[in-house]
Order: sequence, then C-alpha cells, then structure tokens
Amino acid sequence: MNTKPNIPGEVVIADREFSLAKAWNVNAWLCVAALTSALGDVVYSAELRQWPAGVRLGILLFEYAALLLWVRRLVIWVRGMDEMHRQTTLATFIFSVTATLLFTLLWLRLEVGGFFEAFLGGRTGFGMGTLSFAILVHSFFFGLGHRFIFNRRNK
Repeated sequence: MNTKPNIPGEVVIADREFSLAKAWNVNAWLCVAALTSALGDVVYSAELRQWPAGVRLGILLFEYAALLLWVRRLVIWVRGMDEMHRQTTLATFIFSVTATLLFTLLWLRLEVGGFFEAFLGGRTGFGMGTLSFAILVHSFFFGLGHRFIFNRRNK
C-alpha cells in the first residue's frame, strides 16, 4: 500500500517533481473535456451547427460531465496531501480560478469593445469563448500560481 502523500509538484510540468503518470491520473478527465471542446467549438464548429439540437446538447453535457469528473478526481488527489501542501494547493487553485475569470472577462470586453480590431486589424479568432481556451488559461495560471505561491511558502 502506498502511504506517501501527494505532492503538488507532481502535476506541474515545469516542476522537478513532475510525474507524467500522476499528472495523467489526476488530469485525464480535464484532457477529455478540453479535447471535446476544442473539436466541437474550433475544429468542427461549422459541421456541428448542422447537427440536431439534441446531439449538440449531448456533446455540451458530456464536456461538463467530464469537468465534474475531473473535479472529483482532483478533490481525491488534494485529500491525499498533507496539511501544508493542501493549504498551498487550495490557495493556488483560488488564485488560478480568479485569474482565469478576470482574464477571460477582460479578453471578452476588449474583443467586444473593438480593441483587437483597432490594433491588430481584425478579430483574434483564438476561440476565447470555448471551454478549451478557459482550461488552457486556467492551467497557465495554476502553473504560475504554483511557482510563486508554493515556492514562497516553502522558503
């Protein structure tokens, strides 16, 4: 039986404690949700609009069901940490969720306000409204938060 507690660095790619097996175990459902969103919203967006509404709703529900399964797996992983790691990981998640929300809202307001059209000569086309974009931004902010919050608390 493995009694070693989980370590936050096991799922952060830039960390020296990174473990691909552990990261896949924790984030497999997140990858499924991101892939489903990217395929449905970016790659096959024109084709999906022609499909019946029930099928499109099923794909949407599948994306969010995968996210809920990821959250469940994440909670199990965080519960396997010691008290100090649990606190820093929760602080990092609060930071990353808040930063993702603020970033995506700012990006949306800039795009609606015509900022990108004025300075770049057109719309961004990065698929900001997709779930996969939000997952990518959240992962970036989680890694950033892990680097600054976790390293600061452990010095």
